[in-house]
Amino acid sequence: MFTNPVILQILKHYEKIWAIGTFKALSGWDLEVTMPEKGADKRESNGTIIFIATRFVIRSKVFRTYRKRKY
Repeated sequence: MFTNPVILQILKHYEKIWAIGTFKALSGWDLEVTMPEKGADKRESNGTIIFIATRFVIRSKVFRTYRKRKY
């Protein structure tokens, strides 16, 4: 598919963001569909933590390096 080593590195690091996003989507669905009321507060705060983790990965040194490169 891709042979450019820079693109392959970006995709490798993007997997973290994809995994976090997938988990957030699944937990959001669970909150809406099956979560008992008493568990909703904890799940909602977990969603906030997931959002912060995503921002942390996106703002990491690795991604800043990719954004600064001239391709």
